[in-house]
Amino acid sequence: MGRFWFLLLVISSVDLLRHILTIFQGPVTLELDAFEYWTMGKLASHGDIWLQRMPIPYRTPAYGWFIGSIQYAFGSYGLLALVLVQHLCFYLTSLVTGVIGSSLTGSRYAFLAAYGLSIFCVTRCWYANTVLSETLFTFLFVLFLWILLNYCNRPTLHRLVGLSILLAFSILVRPVPQLLIVPLFLGLVLHGFSKIEHHSLQQSLLHATLFILIQMAFLGPWYLRNQHQFGESFLTRLPAVNKWEVCFQDGSCANLPYPKHVVTKRLFEAWERVGYDPKNRYCYDVTASLDRAGMSKDEIDQLVDEVCFAAVAENPSLFMTAAVRRAINFWRCVVNDYPAFGGPSPFYDGQFTWTLSKAKRLYEPVLSKTLSRYVRWNEFITLMIGMSLIGMVASRDTRTFAICLITTFAYFTAVTAAVEIENYRYRMVLEPAFIVCIVVGLHSAIAKVNQYFRATT
Repeated sequence: MGRFWFLLLVISSVDLLRHILTIFQGPVTLELDAFEYWTMGKLASHGDIWLQRMPIPYRTPAYGWFIGSIQYAFGSYGLLALVLVQHLCFYLTSLVTGVIGSSLTGSRYAFLAAYGLSIFCVTRCWYANTVLSETLFTFLFVLFLWILLNYCNRPTLHRLVGLSILLAFSILVRPVPQLLIVPLFLGLVLHGFSKIEHHSLQQSLLHATLFILIQMAFLGPWYLRNQHQFGESFLTRLPAVNKWEVCFQDGSCANLPYPKHVVTKRLFEAWERVGYDPKNRYCYDVTASLDRAGMSKDEIDQLVDEVCFAAVAENPSLFMTAAVRRAINFWRCVVNDYPAFGGPSPFYDGQFTWTLSKAKRLYEPVLSKTLSRYVRWNEFITLMIGMSLIGMVASRDTRTFAICLITTFAYFTAVTAAVEIENYRYRMVLEPAFIVCIVVGLHSAIAKVNQYFRATT
């Protein structure tokens, strides 16, 4: 057995052990976001494909469809099947990450390096036990990056179709990258046209038109669904709790003072009717208090919008300072909590559940000591990513792909900082791209060291 295959066997064995230990932990309790996703799946499995009986404006449907198809196929073992399928997605994500690293460097050992580094993403693996969209989204997104790389090297029509479909479906799983279409269209499609054979204007227009048409074909029906359901065409709306959180809560949020505006009087009048304390600024408590005051979801959303916009207008510098702080913390934030493991619970809706206490005793120390829990480690990783991207931009062979990665990182950072407090869960989906950058940077550094020693001997 050659050295490469021996190392691959060792890495694969460790990876398999990690997945087995994680699976044996058991599923996470179906509550909060997980409960909503599970309910979406139940509706889809019973034929409500457009989720009209669950009029939630802040979610896209594909993860619900994914869960629903598994519920339909496996019944009371649907939760177990979902966890197993998500672990398969995560395993394939690691392999595709290795393939991208190998393609960028031309070295099969870069595949081993990228695959091996993926094993250290312990927390991301753990999320495969949850009923949350991160695992499926990350798998689709890394596939998108793989085809994106191939398109950058040779922008053919079938590669454009592949990356367009994957981007559109990723948006239907998790709506965060919906506006990523615009910068990627400008940074990839238009830039990539320079490599199209014969530099044909007709081919360029065909690629541009097809990219837009595929996005419209995949996303358009959901716009129509929301037009029918809510009377407005939109992909998703930002929930009231998010808007309130980034404006009025403490910590990394702006903690803005209540605005000196007529809308604040309406807010306080609603609170007086239910005896709510304005000093309690926790977003879920605020929306719950307005619900008790007799306001509909649309009325709550409109009132929160008006209060937030008035507060930002009166204190724009405070709001922007907090947003910049959250953007920086997006790259620094540590893993400080995990969705809770479950046990016998009515939340499981009659599903088969499992757990192995011995596996928990082995696994919990690993979770508690993962490197992602240390701020300095995250800062070091960020520095490595930045240095690698500079090197990739300097190289003609990787320049286009590097520009796309920079665009993607900047976009996710900006959007998350604008509407969320920093959380590992939101940065986690970019980990495969981080690993690719680190592997390319290390490969370039090793090559330069070898070149130096050859020149001096």
